[in-house]
This record gives sequence, structure tokens and C-alpha cells, in this order.
Amino acid sequence: VAAELTRAWERSSYHTRLMNLVQAGSQLSAMVEPAATTREIASIAREILQARFTFVQIQLGQERNFTESASSGDAPHLLESLQESLDSESLIKMAFNAVQPFRVRDVRKYSSTSHLVIDNAVFRSMLAIPIRWHRLSIGVILAFGKQNEVFFNENDESLAELLSIQAAGAFESTWLQQELRSSLRITSL
Repeated sequence: VAAELTRAWERSSYHTRLMNLVQAGSQLSAMVEPAATTREIASIAREILQARFTFVQIQLGQERNFTESASSGDAPHLLESLQESLDSESLIKMAFNAVQPFRVRDVRKYSSTSHLVIDNAVFRSMLAIPIRWHRLSIGVILAFGKQNEVFFNENDESLAELLSIQAAGAFESTWLQQELRSSLRITSL
């Protein structure tokens, strides 16, 4: 009976998070600025995945000439080490080239993430989510430290895949709107 109650509670929690993700999708579709979209996705990812800290990195354009990043949560040392790793790109590149979300139980013990400086041991688990559009990687979401639990689980991973699809659509939309405004401005001149 206890096991059934636990499973029912987990399903209910998952269902609530899924409904919040669907509602966030309509919110994202109204975004017009890539920087604001990046910040909003970081915030939504933190809420939906129940993470303590999230980081979003996006690269758009045919030459990947537009780069934007944002974070949500309070982890100044982790944020600084992630921004420094953008130069070396080891972790970001690995997550960027992934085909599907993956979990790391302890970033301190994994060679590609051991350089990260985490503010507290609660940030040790990570969920990396590639943002892909038309089979091309356009960005990545990194979620650290599952709230009220030690590690991210399969439910988080499946929500992450849905979040990735919504994020890709939102970025594509904002990028196209920005390109359209730029073309209109050039045409007007």
C-alpha cells in the first residue's frame, strides 16, 4: 500500500510539472527578444526540473555568430566556472553535441565536469539537455542540484526532452523575428 501511495504521489507530481511545462510553452511563444527568451528558459527549466540552479547557452545563426547565455538560481562560483568553461567549451561542447539529455550523478567525479567549482555539495548532480532544432544543436540547458532529492531521475529526463523541444521552438521563433526586423530595417533604409 505504501509503495502504491508513493507511486501515485510521484505520478501526481510529474503530472503537475508536465502541466506547468505546457503552460510555459505558450508563455515562450510570445517572446520576441533572444536575451529575454534565454533568461525565461533558464527560469522555466529551474522550476520544471526542480533544480537549484540552471544555466542556458544558445548559439544561433548560420555561422553560430549569435551567442547568449543566462542562469537562474544562486550559485556564483558555479556560474563563474561555467562562464570560464565557455572558453574551453569542454562541458558545453559535450552537452551541445549530445543527442538526448543525460545525467551526471556527481560532477566532482566526472572528468569533463571536475573543473567546475560548486558552491555547495547539493549542486553535485547535473542534468544536461541539448537544445536541437532540425537535427542541429543550437544550445544547451544545464540543471544542477535536484531540490528535495539527491539526484535527477528518469521523470526529470523525460521532462527535459519536452523542455528542449519547447526551447528550440522559442529560440527559432525569436531568431526569425529578429532577422525579419533586421531585414525590414535594412529595406526601410
